[in-house]
This record gives sequence, structure tokens and C-alpha cells, in this order.
Amino acid sequence: MNTMQNRPTKTIRRNRAVENLPEEITVKELQENPEKYHARQLRNIVISYDIGECTWRNLAPKTELIQALIDNFPGGVIKIRKPGDVVEKSKKETELSSTEPQSADIIPGLFIPKEDASFVFDNNLREFLSALRRMSQGKKDIMNTLLVGPQGCGKTSVAYQFAAKTGMPLLKMNCPLVREPRDWFGSKRAENGSVFWDKALFAEAIAKGGLVVLLDEITRATPNVLNSLLPLLDWTRESYIEEAKEKLKVGPQTYFFATANIGAQFTGTFKLDSALADRFGAIVECSFLSEHDESELLVKRSGISMDVANRLVKIANMVRNENQNSGKLTETISTRVLLDVAQLYTTIKESAFRFTVLPKFSSDGGLQSERAQVLGFIQGQFPHLSI
Repeated sequence: MNTMQNRPTKTIRRNRAVENLPEEITVKELQENPEKYHARQLRNIVISYDIGECTWRNLAPKTELIQALIDNFPGGVIKIRKPGDVVEKSKKETELSSTEPQSADIIPGLFIPKEDASFVFDNNLREFLSALRRMSQGKKDIMNTLLVGPQGCGKTSVAYQFAAKTGMPLLKMNCPLVREPRDWFGSKRAENGSVFWDKALFAEAIAKGGLVVLLDEITRATPNVLNSLLPLLDWTRESYIEEAKEKLKVGPQTYFFATANIGAQFTGTFKLDSALADRFGAIVECSFLSEHDESELLVKRSGISMDVANRLVKIANMVRNENQNSGKLTETISTRVLLDVAQLYTTIKESAFRFTVLPKFSSDGGLQSERAQVLGFIQGQFPHLSI
């Protein structure tokens, strides 16, 4: 007799992380040899058994995942649910559809980003974001987070993927487009002889709370514009809006992330005021991925072969080294640029470099120019390219 008859079931989806695992593992082995298992494998086991809250398991570090499995398998044996297995849904899963937040509850202009399976969370970043999430659940003040690092290395994506994994709406504010201090809060309009205050989306969203606010390119907004944010980002989390004659208070579970390009090489930026910088209690230094992870990202996003991806990353790393260490090159190749190259490579092969990488480097100096040096790096990996 089928014990799952008339009970809600689910099919375990394909995931390479667990395909090479044995049929079962023991809790004892997990405790004694944790290095044998990757966090992605443990996370998929936890998800397949619906252990813990979604917002926790998506961000939990490896140590917490191991402890969760130990706590939930007192018998000592964990049967690995493999892709294609049909298993019974947990009670929580069957009730989820009636408790999930509906899109109608989200303020127009906000959205919940989609999870990007190719995005790489290193252990340190995952641990920090998990702690950040727990802070709000423990009624503690949420720490504002500043994301710094070279252009195109994934700073904005950190905030997007945090929102995606926690299922929270995201409001992206393009800071350079905010021209006046009061633009954050609203504007006055006259109608039929009366003056009305139209609240801005930013003010409406943070007052409601329960969202991720991304202050993108914060160093490209003028200090005068950013001064209006100071009281909202400090411990009081509130400000009085004179034009509206009302107090604006930041709602619960509001996460502020800001991205910044800091350094003399970034023109058109303003130095981050000390008072504003001090309100970002956490600073996440983003950097380019490891050679292996960056290659995998290119393969997943563009469909190029691993061989081509490896060669593209080698070129990028040579350029980055000359830019950051020797200073012989004034520009670099970001992950964002590599993705452009990879996507174009799928259709026009080596010619992709002519329209993506090479134009970024000066040709002044002929054979001694930056462009000639970068071309040498490219031809070392793709000998058939000629200019």
C-alpha cells in the first residue's frame, strides 16, 4: 500500500551538489569529518527535509547546518534525498501557500528579486548576512551595511540576493538621481487653490518597514543630499519632515545597504562624510571571485565552455595584477565586463574582445600602449585573435 496516497508530495529537484553523496551518511561521520562535506551539500539536505525557516537555511553557515542535522536526526542516520525522489511534504510546506506574503502586500515600485543560483556567497559573507538577519528577529537594532570594492565585482548583487533569499521586497535608490534633500521624502503640489504633500516612495516604503533598501552608488550623491539621511540611519531611526508636518519613523525589519566606489580612480564621486560613514556599522569589502568560482559563474551565466571561461579569467587576473600592483594599466577588467565578453563570445568568438575589453584601454604609444599590452595577454590565451 502506498503510504503517501492522498498526501501532498514533492519531487526533489536536480542538484549537482548532492549527486555524488552516498545513499546515507551518519551523524557521527558528520561530526568527526565535517571537512568532507561542502556547505552546499548540507544546505540541500536541510532544504530537502524542510528543516528550519527558509530565511535561516538560505544564509546559515556550515556549522549551523551541521548542528541542525544533528538535532533533527537523533537516530544517527541521514538518508540522502536524491534528485527525482518523490517524498511527502512536511506539514509546514503544505501550509506555506496560505501564509506566504502576497504580491498585493508589496508597495508598487518595490519587488522581490529572484534568487540567482550562480551567485557565490563565500563563508564569511554568508555568516555575516545570517547574523544580520538574526539581529532583526531578536529585536536588536539592525546594522546598516556599506558594500565597498572595485566596480563590477557584485556589490549591488549582495543586497539583491539578500532580499531574494529572505523573501523581502527591495527598494533600489539610485543616489546620483536624488538632486534635492527633500526628494527622499516627497514634494508639494498645488491643486484647486490648496497645497498638498505627495509622499515619496522612499518615505512610504521605509515607514512601512519589512524591506531591503539599497542606496546604490552613495558616493555619487552630493553631501547635502545625503545629510537628510543621517537621522534615519542612526539609532533613533526617525526624522521630522517640516513640509509634511509629520515625523517619519523607519519601520521594523528595514535593512539599509549602500554601495560605494572609494578611491582616486573614481571620478565624479564625493568623499563619504565621516558622520554618514559612522552610521554604517558593518563594512563588507567585496572583491573579485576566486579563479574557479569566477569561471563557474561565466559558464552558468553565458553557457561558454569551462576551458574558455578559464582562459577569460586568466586574462582578467593578469590585467588586474597590472592595474592593482604594478600600476602599469590604468583600467581593469571586472566580472561584469567578463560576463559581457562571455555572452558575446558565444556568437562571434574571439572578435568579442574588440567590442568589450580592448576599447577600454588607451592606444596612445603604439606598441608600448596599454591596449597593446592587454592584446598580448589576450593573444596568449586566444592565439587566433588578430587586430
